[in-house]
Formats: sequence, C-alpha cells, structure tokens
Amino acid sequence: MSIDMLVAMKVNDATPALDRLANCSAAVRSWFLRNDLQLNADKSEAVILGTAPQLRSAATIRAVEVAGSRLQVAPKLKSLAVRLPCQRRSKGVQLPHTRPTSRGQSVV
Repeated sequence: MSIDMLVAMKVNDATPALDRLANCSAAVRSWFLRNDLQLNADKSEAVILGTAPQLRSAATIRAVEVAGSRLQVAPKLKSLAVRLPCQRRSKGVQLPHTRPTSRGQSVV
C-alpha cells in the first residue's frame, strides 16, 4: 500500500502547514495501528516541490515530522509516480483526516 500526503504551504510561514502534516499523519498512523497496519518510516520520503524561488525560500526546512518520525527533506526524489485517469473506478478506503481529490488521491 502506498500513501501520498500532500500539504500546501507558504514558504515564508510554513509552520502551520508542517504542524497540520504532523497532526494529520499522526492520526493516519493511529488509524493504521487500530487496523493492524503499520507505516514504515524507513521507506518514507519528504520532499518540497515548487518553483526555483520557492525552493530557495524553503531551503531552511531540513526535516519534517510525519507520523511521529522525523524525516529529512530529500534533495531529490527516488521516484515520482504518475497517475493517469482510467475509465474504471474502484472502491477505495477513505482514511480519516483526508479528502479525496478528483484524481483519486487523498489530500490532508
């Protein structure tokens, strides 16, 4: 199972967004534990995406807290999954503290 957690933030005031990511990911971790599942922090990555000026402004953000683990912000992605829409729709699990997007992803 793969989960993408996305959070929009202002680089000049990232604290509220990073707090929201920490709190929501902790809630997801709790849901996983209650359902006999586990998040693996060793296989998790944190990355900041943006324009060149936004990335320069966010350069001081070195780590983020996700599901109770402190993750270093990766300078590069190992992989970036591209999801294309398909005609068939499958039933999915809606995790707490997320909302589905039109592309089938969950956003915190």
